Amino acid sequence: MVILGIDPGYATTGFGVVQSLPGTLKLLNYGTITTPTTLTFPQRLEMLYDDMVQLIDTVRPDAIAVEELFWGHNVTTGIGVSHGRGVILLAIAKSGVPLFDTRRDRSSRPSSATAAPKSGR
Repeated sequence: MVILGIDPGYATTGFGVVQSLPGTLKLLNYGTITTPTTLTFPQRLEMLYDDMVQLIDTVRPDAIAVEELFWGHNVTTGIGVSHGRGVILLAIAKSGVPLFDTRRDRSSRPSSATAAPKSGR
């Protein structure tokens, strides 16, 4: 089974292609899809969609996994990334390839807001 994994974005979208073999995964390809900052936001989304369609057509995966978004402190960037993820999901839906969302456990990573303070006493 060939699986295409997507880390969504609108400026940079990461991808990896693996083949599931008995007891292991074999890396087949990886890379990024980028959109130039000189384009308008709608043009960047259109380019992302077109490139995602081309990637799916080239890879011909049996399944696609898309990372769930993690909202940090920059809501403005998060909204743009959400738009990019929506365009990616549209390309996947139109391809007919089964989609699986992934959820990365970030609760074990302390952030500056939740990390225990250092004891200086």
